Amino acid sequence: MVSSVALFAAFSLFAQETADIETEEAPPPNPWTGRLDLGYSWQSGRVDKNELSIRGQADRTVGPNEFRALAEFLYGEVESETNTQRFTGSFRWRRDFSERIFSQVLTQYETDKIREINHRVEQNLGLGYRYVDSERLKGSIVPGLTIQYTDESGVNDHWDYLASLSQDLTWQFSEAYRFEEEVNFLIDPSDGSDYIVRFNAGIVGTLTDSINLSIRYQLLYENEVAPNVERADQRVIASVGYTF
Repeated sequence: MVSSVALFAAFSLFAQETADIETEEAPPPNPWTGRLDLGYSWQSGRVDKNELSIRGQADRTVGPNEFRALAEFLYGEVESETNTQRFTGSFRWRRDFSERIFSQVLTQYETDKIREINHRVEQNLGLGYRYVDSERLKGSIVPGLTIQYTDESGVNDHWDYLASLSQDLTWQFSEAYRFEEEVNFLIDPSDGSDYIVRFNAGIVGTLTDSINLSIRYQLLYENEVAPNVERADQRVIASVGYTF
């Protein structure tokens, strides 16, 4: 009888310890984190100019999976005439195979009134490598393939199959400031003159846990564009951000 009671108590203790271990091994997934940046500039005098920038980003990591959603709207007027009206949105999924190697799936949408792009959708598949991964410095490079659909005014809707190369770098060079940089290069393997370059770099300064200031430089260059459309579009954007 005593041995039976001892055996039952030992079994109960083992079951409790096993349940505790399972609970410790299955922590809840990380929540979404993100930021919302708002920039506005106004100029009056020789030239009347207004520019508005709204940018939102959300990130989440679940096990070996890393998710990022990004949306940006740009609008500008010069002498009461619209010279910028562009919206872009993207969703990126990275899955780690090791500490350095990961796969990437990137879906992007774009519409631009000035460049006469009604709709553009891109689906990218790539294999990435983290060439630096430390506490303060993180960088990766991702070669891949992109399928692109473009609905453009004055041109027949068309599909393009492009080679792509993207690179990103984050450098936390002080407790309050960090440098962020991203570049995306797309090219038609059958026509080297058909390519797109997207470059974005900036410095983000943290004021409080929730408020930050940033200044960013953006460059968009598209070699094959509709007539009377500028190939290059570049701007410097200063904005106030809210982190959540």
